[in-house]
Amino acid sequence: MLGRDHEYIDILERAHDAYLERGEPLHAFRCAFWCGIILLTRGEVGPGSAWVGRAQRLCEGQPDDSIERGYLLMPLVFRHEAAGEFEEAAAVAGKAAEMAGRFGEADGFALSSYAQGSMLIKAGRVPEGLA
Repeated sequence: MLGRDHEYIDILERAHDAYLERGEPLHAFRCAFWCGIILLTRGEVGPGSAWVGRAQRLCEGQPDDSIERGYLLMPLVFRHEAAGEFEEAAAVAGKAAEMAGRFGEADGFALSSYAQGSMLIKAGRVPEGLA
C-alpha cells in the first residue's frame, strides 16, 4: 500500500524460502501467490506467471475444495479479463469469493470480491458490481 512493491516482493521471496526450509509448503504457497499477483498486476507477466506456477506446484495434493485452490482461481479471472470475457471473469471471481468466505479467509475474500465487482462493472452490470 506504500508503493514499495520491490521491497514487498523481496520480503515475500525471503519468507517463501524460509517457509520451504521449515517444511511449511502452504505458507510458502501464500508468499508465491502474492508475489505472482503483484507482478502480474504490474504487467510483469513472465516473472508473475513463474511465481503463480510455483504456487500451483506447492498446492499439488491439496483438496479441490481448499482456500489455496480458491486463491488459484484468481489468475483465471485475469485471463478472462484480458480476453474481454467479463461475465466469465465475474463468475470465477464469485466462486473464489464464495470459497474464501466459507474458509474465513479475509485477504482472499477482499481480493476476489473486489475482482468480481470490477468484472461485473466492466460487463455493464454497474449496480450489481457496485453492490
